[in-house]
Amino acid sequence: MSDQPCPACGLPVSAAAINVGRCPCCEHSFLEPTVPASPPVAQTPIEPQLEPASHRNRVLIGVAACVLVVIGLIGTWRLLKEPVEPNEFAETVPTAPPVPAGRPSLETTPGGERLPPVREIAPAPRPVNGQRPDGIAIQPAPIPVAPEPRAKPEAGKVEFINVFETPERRLNNPTGTAEVLELNAQDRLVLTGKVKVLKIGFVDGEAVLDASGLDVEEIIFTENVNGSAVVKLNAPGGKVRITRQINGSARLTIHAPDGEVVFAGEDDACLTGGSVVAVTAKRVDIQCLMNGGTRVEATLTCGGSLRTRLMDGGAAVRYKPSAGNEAELKIETGELRGGATVRPTK
Repeated sequence: MSDQPCPACGLPVSAAAINVGRCPCCEHSFLEPTVPASPPVAQTPIEPQLEPASHRNRVLIGVAACVLVVIGLIGTWRLLKEPVEPNEFAETVPTAPPVPAGRPSLETTPGGERLPPVREIAPAPRPVNGQRPDGIAIQPAPIPVAPEPRAKPEAGKVEFINVFETPERRLNNPTGTAEVLELNAQDRLVLTGKVKVLKIGFVDGEAVLDASGLDVEEIIFTENVNGSAVVKLNAPGGKVRITRQINGSARLTIHAPDGEVVFAGEDDACLTGGSVVAVTAKRVDIQCLMNGGTRVEATLTCGGSLRTRLMDGGAAVRYKPSAGNEAELKIETGELRGGATVRPTK
């Protein structure tokens, strides 16, 4: 009896060990019932594996590349072998006829005609030591000099003028305002230059305000003019508005040709006490009370007008046209009392 494999460990077991009933290696008992082996499973035949798709693609790409190279070589060989046909749309450049040997080369026109040779023009001679070839000296070009910037007045600036600081003041404020503070006793203030608005405060005693050299667009009296004060103003084409009293023996001179002068009819506004007012303007409007021997002398420019309200106590208004003014004047007279008069100057 030959050796048989152990069903547990698979090693060969002798016949003597089988008779004993136990495997000498794994001590498997041969006396225990053994599980019948399962029937053999039929194996499915293995199909042959195909080559990967990536390998096939590389092969196809290589074949296509070779075909394209061959086609390109064939096309190039045919282009080189065939003669080039002239392009009917290409511009043709006429060629010049051959020039005989021994003669200078001349340019020709498309029709074959020869052109005269081009002459070279010598450059103009350069000046030597600042002189031209004819001996005339060359004057250097003047160097432009920028003008010095002028100081611009501040827009809307307000200047307060005190006679104790300066008795004479030149203004350069065409867009701003100048305000004259109080003048008393024998104070004297002279103003020149230009300003947009001039405000005049209290003027009393023998004080003098001379603004005849000051160009103003608008003048406003904010306080009274009393005593024997003297005020001279200049507002060509501008406006002068008086809202307070002109009293005592005060002297007021207003030069405002083509402008207007208004004596406003405020509660305490009046022309009284023997004061004298000389006015040159296009429009003079006296809306306040005139009394106490006050006198107004009005010179009216072209198209001028004069209007008065209540006059009393010997007040007088005299008017006349300015020199060269032949236009008719418009005069409106209010109520006259106590010998007050309004009439033209003789």
